[in-house]
Amino acid sequence: MLIRKLAIPITLLLGAATSFAAPALPCDSVAEYRSMLQQVDTASRAEDADFKEIGAQVPWECKFQSEGKDFRISNALLQTQISGVEAAQDSERKDKLAALQRTVADRIKAIDSYKQPIDPTVQPKLKQILANKDFKRVGSQSSDAIVQELLMKLLIKLFSLVAKNPDQAAFFAKIAVWTFIALIAAFLLLKLYRWATQARPIDVPREIIPFAPSAKSWKQWMNEARSALATGNFREAVHSSYWAAISHLESSGAWVPDKARTPREYLRLISRTNPSRALLAEISRVFELVWYGERTPAQSECEAFLARVEQIACN
Repeated sequence: MLIRKLAIPITLLLGAATSFAAPALPCDSVAEYRSMLQQVDTASRAEDADFKEIGAQVPWECKFQSEGKDFRISNALLQTQISGVEAAQDSERKDKLAALQRTVADRIKAIDSYKQPIDPTVQPKLKQILANKDFKRVGSQSSDAIVQELLMKLLIKLFSLVAKNPDQAAFFAKIAVWTFIALIAAFLLLKLYRWATQARPIDVPREIIPFAPSAKSWKQWMNEARSALATGNFREAVHSSYWAAISHLESSGAWVPDKARTPREYLRLISRTNPSRALLAEISRVFELVWYGERTPAQSECEAFLARVEQIACN
């Protein structure tokens, strides 16, 4: 009698437990995986959808074989999205439900694309296209690619002496190649910068003086320069003061007198140890720009030029 009384509540409890713990949907093949996704999509669109039950029916992962390949697909994202819809407030529920349905639709679409049969006419058409002369080199390496591959293999072999891990050796080889390329690029950029910023030298004609510069005292040259400066003939002032510097240096024995030398030839003749060499290089550059380049200097520039010439005379 007691057993009969207990049997009824036990049966009800077992039935209730069975109803709350809905079994997971089968997912041991591509077809079952697609069917599971389709059932989730259909159930989620019902007005009285129970997302707790839907989540219980979705397995955490699906494992199956297809066309000789093993597939292991995690459903953690689906579980998270289903739980999110269940716990969402009314204002967020619509967006979260739409995100869940997009995920399911994307997975179904991926399955259908994977299972779509290959058009048997594709491969012959591809071979016919590649047979065209425009694609004659497709499928074969160029000589440049072969050389690059050989160099990379050589570098990897060298770095493998230091790094035992092949991946590390390949990484070091790539760093070496890119470092070399960066150095070459930096060298070329430096050359380009110097070429762009360096003033092109003026083609200096040979100025024939009927006598050696030292035949006229450097002081006489300077007097002529000051007179030209006073009258506003700044180019002539630079011209005369330059030859005053040459006359002083020549008289001091810096070189053998010659009445037909260019400013650059005087620079080549003067000793590197001569304390006036740097000043001579500076005034020679300005003199070429003013006299041969026909540039008229300002009065302040002219006065500064004469001051540097006088500094040479004081050395």
